[in-house]
Amino acid sequence: MVGKGWPTFTPDGRFIIGESRRVKGFVMAGGCNAHGISGSGGIGKLLLESLLDPKPSPYVQSLSPDRFTEKPWSWETARAQAARVYETYYGV
Repeated sequence: MVGKGWPTFTPDGRFIIGESRRVKGFVMAGGCNAHGISGSGGIGKLLLESLLDPKPSPYVQSLSPDRFTEKPWSWETARAQAARVYETYYGV
C-alpha cells in the first residue's frame, strides 16, 4: 500500500474530529498533523466516540471542527499558525 497526500497541520496543532453543530451532517476527521495513516485506528475510535457516544469525553469534544468558528480568524493568521506548528512539530 502506498499512502500519499499533504500533511495537514491545524493552527492549534490538534486533530479536527467530529460533526459540526453548525452544518448538520458535516463530519470531519482531519488535521492529523502527518499522522493520518499511522494514527488512523485511534482517529477512527475518536470519531466513533464523537458520533455515537451521547456524552463524548471532554478531550473528544475539544477536537470539534466548531472550535474554529467560535471566534473571528483570518486565513493568513491560520496559515501562519499552522506553519509554525509544522516547523516545530518534530523538534526535540
